Amino acid sequence: LNDITTLEGKNNKTALRFIDNQLIIGNFKINIKERDLKNPFYQEALKYGVKYCRLIRKPFNKGFRYYVELVLEGTSPRKDIIGNGKSGIDIGTSTIANTSKDNCILEELAPKAKDYDKEIADIQRHMDNSKRISNPQNYNENGTIKKGKKTWTYSKTYYKLLWKLKATYRKKSAYIKQSHNILAKKIIANCNVIYTEKMNFKALAKKSKETKRQEKASSVQKKDGTVIEVHKYKKKKRFGKSITNRAPSQLMNTIKKKLTSQGGFFYEVNTQKFKASQYNHIEDKCIPKKLYERSQIINNHWIQRDLYSSFLLMNS
Repeated sequence: LNDITTLEGKNNKTALRFIDNQLIIGNFKINIKERDLKNPFYQEALKYGVKYCRLIRKPFNKGFRYYVELVLEGTSPRKDIIGNGKSGIDIGTSTIANTSKDNCILEELAPKAKDYDKEIADIQRHMDNSKRISNPQNYNENGTIKKGKKTWTYSKTYYKLLWKLKATYRKKSAYIKQSHNILAKKIIANCNVIYTEKMNFKALAKKSKETKRQEKASSVQKKDGTVIEVHKYKKKKRFGKSITNRAPSQLMNTIKKKLTSQGGFFYEVNTQKFKASQYNHIEDKCIPKKLYERSQIINNHWIQRDLYSSFLLMNS
């Protein structure tokens, strides 16, 4: 049961039913507290019938809170305003660049997500300390966990911290979703056609399988001040933490959903045929660049690399 966060029925006639502001489960009836329905969007949406309902639980500091989500029939009312014209999006693991006819956007994705990571790390450290105090028999003198089967005891403080940890993860997820919705609205307000690169963020999040020795030697200064030349190994880590905190794929799905639901068009450009990050439209050729090179000079103009890529995608 701890792994189940949602329950839903196939329709509003069996299992979970929502009738007259009540959730009916078998012979049980639960009164539902409505949220503020003065918003014109809610008033328009609730004119349609309920197709089925979904029971959702979310963790808070003192336990779960339960919500009923209604899935309505028909087409949802238009809430977002889209613009007119073409636009290009260059999406990265932590930033997004957008260029349209009259606007340029270069923003960091979910910039405050890292603040939640600090809070999560503090809570986990306190939980570990509480666990060690309650179970000294399960640890060696050097602090490592003993091998073999063990019995664990958890204090009330540990469970309070556990609920706080779950609530913090929920807040982080809600913040990322809210941040993406605001940014998506800003982008689609300037266009009704979007071109972007097809990205595989799942592959970027994985660790590399091999670590190769770099051919070029690097200078490393030792504690005594002497400098030696060493051949470093490439790290196996890639962009997993950044993608987890920024959720770029979720943002692109949000933009696509908002745009296409109002008659807009969303196109993905093949990166093997059109290399926006390398192409130079003045010289009409691709010039490979290092990942750390974030700007370039083109036709005697200083150009930000991501914005230039989105400009090229807009005209692809």
